[in-house]
Amino acid sequence: WVLQYDFACEAPASYDPNVPKTVPRSLSAAVEFSTDNRIIHRVTNTDNNGYGDFEVYDGVAKVYRVVFSNLIPFDSDVSTTPVVSHVTFTGHADGSNPVYDVTLTTGSGTYTATDFAYYHYANDGARLVTAGAAGCSFNTFNSTGDFLVDNVSLTVPEPGILVLLTCGMMCLVAMRRRD
Repeated sequence: WVLQYDFACEAPASYDPNVPKTVPRSLSAAVEFSTDNRIIHRVTNTDNNGYGDFEVYDGVAKVYRVVFSNLIPFDSDVSTTPVVSHVTFTGHADGSNPVYDVTLTTGSGTYTATDFAYYHYANDGARLVTAGAAGCSFNTFNSTGDFLVDNVSLTVPEPGILVLLTCGMMCLVAMRRRD
């Protein structure tokens, strides 16, 4: 599966390390799976330097992990002059080791981080993510800065096509052996 979208963010509220469990964010989103698991991700600015960090939630340790640090430019007003970045999640769910890659494209370049296995697990139980992504959601309830999202695309390959191709190849091989 592949999920990708364009986004622009305004800077979230200033981070105050003295206020526990509150990290202001701009973009707040999730890749949803049919097993009620998800990849929760967000853009923060914990060092208040004007560039955002891209983070994903680790449901086992119950903390956010920084994927890309100080790479996302903030915009003063996303409704008029968006500074657009692009993110792509590429999932590799082979059943035993479901991982994903994250690629971020900004005005300064393209960056890729591979083989992540950080998921938010429903019901506090780690359940294997064996199927492709079922959707995505964008949330504003935890955001302190506006964000803009466009060109959302979710591609999930049809497993039936691969099965049909495999069966077709086996039939061709069987027919060739009879001759």
